[in-house]
Amino acid sequence: MVHWTCCAGSTLLIPSGPNNLKHLHVILNNPIDLRHLGYAENSCLLVGISTVPVSAPFDNSCVLHPIDHPFIIHERFVYYRHIRLERASDLVTKAGSGFFVPKETINAISLQRIIDGLHSSMQTPIWALDVPLD
Repeated sequence: MVHWTCCAGSTLLIPSGPNNLKHLHVILNNPIDLRHLGYAENSCLLVGISTVPVSAPFDNSCVLHPIDHPFIIHERFVYYRHIRLERASDLVTKAGSGFFVPKETINAISLQRIIDGLHSSMQTPIWALDVPLD
């Protein structure tokens, strides 16, 4: 069983997309009680990281480079349109079982760039802007 801590900057490979391949996801906040907003207690907001398309438009609010995280070897973009809110306990359970694969923590500067992009992206769902990230 893998020990993984769910906190701001933690990353996981999570099955997603049309082929259910494992994509890197970044946790944006420490677990927080969001029952006052109608969500679960100890919830975390997470975003997926996707390949920059060669000849198609994409959300360039936050583009990541290999220097941002060891798993990133080519330019990637943060896919704010499919931002997720998950219970921290569910993330820990799936990481411990191997269904989600823990990866290295993202550095603080890159995490802040992702959070800044969340607020500037036209693709970010309105509900996600209500989640406190500090």
